[in-house]
Amino acid sequence: MGSRAVALVCRTGDVARRRFRAPGNLPGMLHTRTGRRFFDDDATTALLDAVTDAVTAAGLWDHLDTDWILVDCELLPWSAKAEGLLRSHYAAVGAAGQ
Repeated sequence: MGSRAVALVCRTGDVARRRFRAPGNLPGMLHTRTGRRFFDDDATTALLDAVTDAVTAAGLWDHLDTDWILVDCELLPWSAKAEGLLRSHYAAVGAAGQ
């Protein structure tokens, strides 16, 4: 069980800024299906860097003759998105239970 996401993966941060006006140094964007940002900038960059490396290693940039890819995906585990909620709302319950 995961969390549905839409990942805009760009070959470089410059492509993301030029083509999609991505803020800062983000190499693309990661949103929920309803259009909300999925993570903060640091987590988004880390995840998109990993996806960009995989796309590069697979040779998809050249195969598809593009410098950006839009991926409908599911991020696992679902708790990756809910980590803040789990810590702020349920950590005390877990600690009390012990």
